[in-house]
Amino acid sequence: MGRPGPRDGELNWQALEIEIMDLSALADRFTEKEKHKANVQMPKDKAPARTGSQATSTKAAGT
Repeated sequence: MGRPGPRDGELNWQALEIEIMDLSALADRFTEKEKHKANVQMPKDKAPARTGSQATSTKAAGT
């Protein structure tokens, strides 16, 4: 298998007419207020797992 080699061509980004967006703000840290809001909006039968993904909490599962 392995990795594919380098590509011979490039995309013509101008022909795609995609709006260029400034995504630098995505690197900013979340504020405490944003974290609290996300936690409050989380379904009550869900709890963040150690990996950061969603997992059903044991309390909601009845175990």
